[in-house]
Amino acid sequence: MLVQYATPTIVRFDNDPHHFGTSVYVNRLEALLAFSNSSHELGSQPGNPKTSPRGKLPYIKLGQEMIPDSLFGYEELIRRDLASELDVGLFAKELGISRAITSLVEEIYLHFVIERFIHFWLVILVLSRANSRYACLLLWLPLRMIIASYVYRLILSRRCALDLERPADEIDSVRRTALDALATWVGHKTHLLAGDPPTRVDTIVFGLIATVHADPR
Repeated sequence: MLVQYATPTIVRFDNDPHHFGTSVYVNRLEALLAFSNSSHELGSQPGNPKTSPRGKLPYIKLGQEMIPDSLFGYEELIRRDLASELDVGLFAKELGISRAITSLVEEIYLHFVIERFIHFWLVILVLSRANSRYACLLLWLPLRMIIASYVYRLILSRRCALDLERPADEIDSVRRTALDALATWVGHKTHLLAGDPPTRVDTIVFGLIATVHADPR
């Protein structure tokens, strides 16, 4: 018996379909479905992402069902014949290259997150002027410094656990080396593996480029 499913909805923070998300994984999920010609819609969940499945965005809403995670969600749609597998026909060597490039992009993105959403906001909290457009600056300066110190110590503990506690110049060097390697490999290719059709690795590289485009600071 053929099961009829509702149209999948990608749930992310921003509901404007003309805006890329600020997350690689949100943009990758959109690309996975778009490149596989899967019919889908966009939805939004502003506020605390901890209320989402697994406590993060994006996720896929299928009727009343919520499917967590970008890659798992895509694979679940494949299993239900709501999306097609982009890596079909790839050989083992190509799949290995795809996985290696995906890991490289994820490492680059991790450094972006540390710089953009941690260092940037610490500077905003402590150093910026009270007439800034950021609402957190309405707080009393000593209180802002206490909050910034707490956030910094919290993040520092996570960075040590992830072996990311490196000097700033070393982090910058690692990121630049990784970006140069990625740019050299991508070059002027239309699609990154197997000629014409896009594959999964195209979606993660697209996700990174779209993320930087959405929030270039």
